[in-house]
Amino acid sequence: MNSISDFANEKLKLVQPAKFKRIFELTSLKGVIQKITFSGVLRSSAVIDDFNTRWEIKPSSWWTNNLAVYKEGYEIPITNYTSNFFRTKGSIDLGRGESLIFKFNWFTRSLRVFNLTEILLLSYSYKMGFLKTDFSVTIMQESELLDENPYVLMLGFFIFIENINRGKSA
Repeated sequence: MNSISDFANEKLKLVQPAKFKRIFELTSLKGVIQKITFSGVLRSSAVIDDFNTRWEIKPSSWWTNNLAVYKEGYEIPITNYTSNFFRTKGSIDLGRGESLIFKFNWFTRSLRVFNLTEILLLSYSYKMGFLKTDFSVTIMQESELLDENPYVLMLGFFIFIENINRGKSA
């Protein structure tokens, strides 16, 4: 299994193999890296699978915008995602004093993930065409944070999709 840093500076695609199922795969030229399956009431939760381990993303409570990431089968969250009221900024605490900052841009429909020193680690983009929707992720720099926490790739996609869908309904 390759580490996430092996795909640095490579444009990864998020592909939906079946149109009517909420399953997305993160693919590179070498094959499928991770898979996310949306489930739960109103599709508010998801399961991330990187073919070694599985994680679950669930809302931490029904009245907040916060999300919690659990290792499958465990009841204590690994990390929590908290966002501001307008969902333009958010952060996750990875423990040991490390965290990642998520910044969503409504106009360009992009999401950028930074570390604490404001170094760009991940960039998500979304292009909607007449017949085709294109999601892509670019890993900007090699990072031990991404290698130790590979679920961050799909957590960013989950946040990105939720922001776009909530923007459509507003």
